[in-house]
Amino acid sequence: MIVRPRSGDTEILQFQRAEYSPHEARATFESMHAALPIGTPAACATGALALVYWFRTENLKLTVTDDPSSTGWFAADIDGGLVFDFAAPIDAGAEDEPRNSPARTSTAALLGGVFDLIIALQPTAYRYLIDEVISVERLTESEFLEQKRASDYLYQRGVFGRL
Repeated sequence: MIVRPRSGDTEILQFQRAEYSPHEARATFESMHAALPIGTPAACATGALALVYWFRTENLKLTVTDDPSSTGWFAADIDGGLVFDFAAPIDAGAEDEPRNSPARTSTAALLGGVFDLIIALQPTAYRYLIDEVISVERLTESEFLEQKRASDYLYQRGVFGRL
């Protein structure tokens, strides 16, 4: 689940994260690359962020460079050194050399595009709005998230039955 706070509500995306492997990452990168406009800085940032969210792993990180000649946004496998560059042509997009100067950056403005991309690639993903503003500061106070945790716990225990 990814939450995107807005001025008076919160947009939520629920989707199934995939297990990470270099082969799966390459295939997903190619699908995302094909679904995005070619070479725009916003598309590169959206693709890199979506790829990081897509996989269940701590190895894939969002990185940003200070290089003014590039879009600056990449997804990188910190253990394997594989870099996924959405600005490069598809056949050159996954490189075996890490980039220099990685840094973390704010991602709040990009989440709308990330939601669109994940919905396009995963038809079972579900996107909806709730009337509560859920920010990082309010995660522990969120009534919606508390109810969601409780119902998920009960579902996992079979209280609602199994399909």
